[in-house]
Amino acid sequence: MGGRHSYHCHNKAGDVTSGDLALRSEEGMVNATSLCFAILAVKMCMKTRFDKRPERPVDMGLKSIWFDGAENIKVQTTQPDNFDKTKETDVIIHGYLVDTSLAEIRDLANMLKKKGHNVLLIDWGKGAGVNYRQSSSNVQTVGAFVYMILVKNKIPWDKVHLIGQGLGAHAAAEVGKLAKGKVNRITGLDPASPLFEDTDFAISKESAKFVDIIHTDARPFGYGMKKPCGHLDVYVNGGRRQPGCTYNPKKPVRIHALKRATFSKACGHLKAVAYYVETARDNCKLRACKCTWKKFLASKCSRDKCVYWGYDTKEGSAGTYYGVTATAFPYCRTDGSE
Repeated sequence: MGGRHSYHCHNKAGDVTSGDLALRSEEGMVNATSLCFAILAVKMCMKTRFDKRPERPVDMGLKSIWFDGAENIKVQTTQPDNFDKTKETDVIIHGYLVDTSLAEIRDLANMLKKKGHNVLLIDWGKGAGVNYRQSSSNVQTVGAFVYMILVKNKIPWDKVHLIGQGLGAHAAAEVGKLAKGKVNRITGLDPASPLFEDTDFAISKESAKFVDIIHTDARPFGYGMKKPCGHLDVYVNGGRRQPGCTYNPKKPVRIHALKRATFSKACGHLKAVAYYVETARDNCKLRACKCTWKKFLASKCSRDKCVYWGYDTKEGSAGTYYGVTATAFPYCRTDGSE
């Protein structure tokens, strides 16, 4: 992650186009017509990326799941009968080598549903379970899929909150790009770093009206973004290594070598989800203070410039902040008054 935070991730990739227009990618010129397929009955075109062509929704087993409680999960693309457009619609997009059965993803959905929100889970487990380069290219398909669901169901952009974990954060950025920045809020839960750091494909301030990022695994060879990418970037416990997680710096498990993202293999990366769930609890207020890595190590972060992060983040907050949690669940150390 480093002590300097003067760099930013950018997302200036061009809009998705159709027709015979040749599109430029890192690998050269690719004819767009060979990369077009129907997404919810709408023809969409996208680019070869990271030397991989994005897979079709049917090949990825893409599913939209309207969450109505842990015991009532429906796989459907149409709104449930009790859908309320006046409420916030939270769209949760998981990352690499996991799916919506991950306990932390279900906990997040359940917590948000209890808050009275509309909750939509996006399951692309098959598309996120291939090699990392292919999965990274597939985020384009996921983003287009989510975008079309929101458009077809006429969900107001000012009520949309996209929550992306790992690669899911960059899929959320694809939605934001298609919506031309009109998405109200995107939360990146430790956005994936490999292939995306310092590229135009990563989540950025331009992805939504308000973008908040929770960094938890920005260590060397870690899976999370190192540099600030949002309006508000919170580095939890320094953002590099998380208490309670076991690391072997001499033999780091690189993301390309992972077979399944579990807490034993991707503990720090996945803890961003668990932390966010914790911040949504009524009796928990986690704070972070404006700081730098060097000052954080010296315990010299200013207590005069602090914000609540996670669920309690106030839109409009900006800057780079550092906060701490307890080593194990419950992660909330105080009621936020300290």
